[in-house]
Amino acid sequence: MKYIADGCRNFEIAKILKLNQKTVSTYKKRIMVKLEVKNHIDLFQQARNLDVL
Repeated sequence: MKYIADGCRNFEIAKILKLNQKTVSTYKKRIMVKLEVKNHIDLFQQARNLDVL
């Protein structure tokens, strides 16, 4: 979540975490579904509300 909040793109997160870019994309989508958000702004706000950030 920190990297998403910092504005990193999927390929940057993948490089940092040594994952495939598709894996990062899939994880991000799954998080968004579980938190019931539709975009990255809502994801960031929800993460702040849950004290994840």
